[in-house]
Amino acid sequence: MAKPKSSIRQVIYVSDIRIITGKSESTASREIDIVKEALGIKKHQFLTIEAWCNYRGLDYKKTLQQLDLA
Repeated sequence: MAKPKSSIRQVIYVSDIRIITGKSESTASREIDIVKEALGIKKHQFLTIEAWCNYRGLDYKKTLQQLDLA
């Protein structure tokens, strides 16, 4: 059963990017920095899963399923 939208975590973490891409921790961390810079998100702000998916051209719903969040 799908989780209610309000309970879905919004923030993407290094561990999530590692699961999705299979990359190392340092590469996944750089990935967050690269996308935040490209989108004009400040260092102290969070990057959302949806924003990351949009930037990388990934399907948001499939990504949530892969992370077992949907």
